[in-house]
Amino acid sequence: MPFIVLDTETTSKYRQKARVLQIAAVVDRYGKLVDKFSSYSNPGPDVLADPDIAASLAVIGITIEQISKAPPERRVKNRFAKFLAKCPRATLTSFNVDYDRTVLHTGGWPGAEHKWGPCIMLAAQKVMAAADALPHLPNGGYKLPTLDEAAQFFLKDIQPRKHDALEDAILAHRIWKEATK
Repeated sequence: MPFIVLDTETTSKYRQKARVLQIAAVVDRYGKLVDKFSSYSNPGPDVLADPDIAASLAVIGITIEQISKAPPERRVKNRFAKFLAKCPRATLTSFNVDYDRTVLHTGGWPGAEHKWGPCIMLAAQKVMAAADALPHLPNGGYKLPTLDEAAQFFLKDIQPRKHDALEDAILAHRIWKEATK
């Protein structure tokens, strides 16, 4: 059964108010990546005029110029819906399922209604905690790993970098394969 790993780059770390600036997904069939989707998305002038967007853009490494030149959000949503329609029974996942699923749902993006599989971040946390590779929390649990922390643990050849949704989706796919061996 195919599954799709997606990633979003957004305007906020708060999933209820985040708008998609870039979305990407890769399709896995039998352990091989067989298709991909990636696009910047222009959520409109009201979003781009928000003074708080600069902080988000600095973290993810996307410029206001890139987003200004991107296709309108509605067009990207339509293209993404066509991409998903090519794998109607595929399960979706992402590094942070709760965040990405909520962002898609809140923003009216296709995919929110799909079947979602296990969270890659939680699978990584389980393996990393067993190896005592994560800090302990006061409640006795373990910190959730970032994508870069999980990549360092599982793949060892990854350096900290700016985020790109397609690169992050591919990286999350690689982490998933390692975490679920």
